[in-house]
Amino acid sequence: MRFFSICAICMWMGTGVTYAYDNDTTTVRRLDEVVVKADLNRADAEGIYFIPSARQKNTAQNGIDLLRRMAIPQIKVGLADDNVSTNVGDAVSIYINYVKASAEELDGLKTSDVRKVEYFYSPSDQRFMGERNVINIVVQPYAYGGYTKLSLGEKFFIGLSSTASAYSKFTYKKMTYDVFIGSRNFNNRHVANGRESEYLVSDNAKGSFWVQRLQNPDNSRYSENIIPVSFRAGYTRKGFQMKNTIAFTFQEIPHGTTNGSLDFSPAIFPSFTYSVDNRSVVRSLSYNGSFNFNLPGEYYLMFTPKASYGLNNQNYYYAAGENKIINSANEDNTSASIMAMGRKVFSGIHNIYLRGFGGYSNYRVRYSGTTVSSDRIQETYGGASFQYGYYTDRITADFLLGIRGEQNTTNAESETEIYPFASANFGWSYDQRHALNLSLSYSKEPMSASLKSPNILKENELMYYCGNPHLRYSPNIMANVGYNWFFTNWLQISCFSQFFGIFDRYVPVYTPYLNGKAILRGYENNGNHYRTQIGIAVTANLLDGNLQLQLMPSQFFYKSTGYYDITYNPFSFSCSAIYYLGKFYFSGFYEMKNRTLWSNSGTIYKGRSQLQFSAGWSKSDLNVRVGISNPFRTSWASATKEFITPLYKEHLVSYGTSAHFNLNFSITYILGYGKRISRSNEVGEQSRSASAILK
Repeated sequence: MRFFSICAICMWMGTGVTYAYDNDTTTVRRLDEVVVKADLNRADAEGIYFIPSARQKNTAQNGIDLLRRMAIPQIKVGLADDNVSTNVGDAVSIYINYVKASAEELDGLKTSDVRKVEYFYSPSDQRFMGERNVINIVVQPYAYGGYTKLSLGEKFFIGLSSTASAYSKFTYKKMTYDVFIGSRNFNNRHVANGRESEYLVSDNAKGSFWVQRLQNPDNSRYSENIIPVSFRAGYTRKGFQMKNTIAFTFQEIPHGTTNGSLDFSPAIFPSFTYSVDNRSVVRSLSYNGSFNFNLPGEYYLMFTPKASYGLNNQNYYYAAGENKIINSANEDNTSASIMAMGRKVFSGIHNIYLRGFGGYSNYRVRYSGTTVSSDRIQETYGGASFQYGYYTDRITADFLLGIRGEQNTTNAESETEIYPFASANFGWSYDQRHALNLSLSYSKEPMSASLKSPNILKENELMYYCGNPHLRYSPNIMANVGYNWFFTNWLQISCFSQFFGIFDRYVPVYTPYLNGKAILRGYENNGNHYRTQIGIAVTANLLDGNLQLQLMPSQFFYKSTGYYDITYNPFSFSCSAIYYLGKFYFSGFYEMKNRTLWSNSGTIYKGRSQLQFSAGWSKSDLNVRVGISNPFRTSWASATKEFITPLYKEHLVSYGTSAHFNLNFSITYILGYGKRISRSNEVGEQSRSASAILK
């Protein structure tokens, strides 16, 4: 009889009313309604796990848009550039089903296939290759078939700004093929720099005196065309996964012209008009591989080989009165690298990692025009690391110790540097609603090959510049503290803080040149830089998930010593709101202007605030959206940079389209076919080769 009583209760579940039958009588008793709600978000000591809602997935147009709509408290997504970072500005690596994704791969993502988004401070899985701050988007895979996604976007009132892409995935048996082709085209007349600079020069008659150089742009034209194409083939079977990607990128700037007026005070040069023409063409071919082995006895092995080849042509022409400067550079570059990681798990919780890596880059640069010279820069590096990790749901702890060696050869001069690096991470989770994470790392600051060239090039009438082949890498330390609290399904709180310090950093320094008649900008190791940030992010889901709000205030404390002795303490704030109404959705985003003291100079950078509103409609695999950005701003000024040195002062205003009023329209359409079961990933534009051209 008890069995039938239980069955009677189950039959009435889901109606909002539940009835129970007494075992000894025929009396029917009405029970209170029982509502069961699943936890959409949870935390453990290793990471934070989010299940996106159907509304968020259906209204998102790509992977980055999905992250923005989920309002994950541990990250922030830039409004102007779609850059994903931690709340303290550290880079976040984004993976799709444990394979690293590019921005264009995320653009081709079918968001309705997303099942879960994982955020790890220090992941244990070897497929993340020891990276910290990782997002892994878990996507429903296909057994056969796939989908084709078409995307189109256009911005109005800022000139031509269009993007278009086609992505297609096809799975057959154990193979998956991905093809991506895109096009990004920009053409406007509002990209330029206005510069007010002062030079301390000298001559025999006047001695030392300041000269003000005022450069005002009157008109400009900037156009850029980017065409990325990539193809990837993947193979998956039990215990083995392989991905191989070949990509080609063509990028050209056929127009980069600016015309304006140039004035000097005192008038050591007459006032005249100036013109700048800066054009370039980049062609890059790259290969990226990923090989993962799951071996018996809980052994795991991961390889990631990479290679690239690039051709860069850059032409710079500057004319002011009778003064003309021509700097043309032709470069070919080759690079290759490989990283391997082995992992052994003991008793399910103890992990031992061994990692080895190495690579090289070779740059051949030929300069012509006003200065004729050539550079051959070779960079080789290699290293290894050992890591122990203890991972449970309640506690995680890992410690990494490694060594890295680098040799940089610029023409006939070589510099070798060997240094250790280390990191430690501790995570603690009281339950699925609370998580604390602490981390500490030591390393050395990477350096661009372009800073190594000893050649002296002319920038304008009073400024010359060069690199320094003897620059040393700068050590740095970083400490993070983060606390996450999932109060309920509708309220999430993340508190964060970071300290960063870089020591004996390389900075631009300014010295007299040509017997004091001009200034030479070079680079030296000098001084320290400290940055501290504290803040909080709060996300609330109200009205049964139809309204989502997020607030993120934070405070910065900067301190620079040495050649640039500066203290700077800016405040930062951002907020967002998203409302869903049937198949329609509405959103608003605001970011306070970005204010930063650069770590490798005394430059104070101030961006512009961003304000965006949008409305859209989505049904099945069609998503249409219209929006307005910065509706109250008519100025083309997008940022300012300023710094002061004993011999040179500069205030620069950058003009562009990123902070100007614009209307935007975007649409995505997905044609799906096949069955979603087996594991697969997305493919898109791959990163282009680096450059050593002196800038």
